[in-house]
Amino acid sequence: MALHTGGDVTVAGLVCVLLSATSWGFANVTSRRLGKVNPLALVVWGGLVVPLPMGLASLAFEGRAAVWHGLTHAGPVAWLSLAYTVYLSTLVAYSIWSWLLARHPASTVTPFTLLVPVFGMVTSAFFLGEALPGWKLQAAALVIAGLVLCVFGPRFPGLIPQRARS
Repeated sequence: MALHTGGDVTVAGLVCVLLSATSWGFANVTSRRLGKVNPLALVVWGGLVVPLPMGLASLAFEGRAAVWHGLTHAGPVAWLSLAYTVYLSTLVAYSIWSWLLARHPASTVTPFTLLVPVFGMVTSAFFLGEALPGWKLQAAALVIAGLVLCVFGPRFPGLIPQRARS
């Protein structure tokens, strides 16, 4: 997939994506170690930290005028997008995710994160009219096949070789 980016991937953008994946991994480990806690409370209290550093980063990289313009000229689509991100994508989705991690082995739950880019490609094609060329469909099929093998493979004896026990 990296070969099909069109040359518009910057080093800074790639580093941010890798850092976000690392952060997601640490968050999953931390959430799992907390055990059975109220997942909504966990997400809400964790979310209280985010506005300050993100606000400062926005001021540093975009400037006060751009931030003010964005806040005062945001239309209904921007506010609905913000509401979707805050309520559905953050509060609901992360609460469900934390609940699942607290009650099931991480090896059962975390493979499903592989579906995030697949759903991203499909929904961007559906809602934004973005192209779904063959290489994207092949990549999605490969991801889904890996997920099926990871989740259901152990149920079929002989499909996945067992490690020798010492």
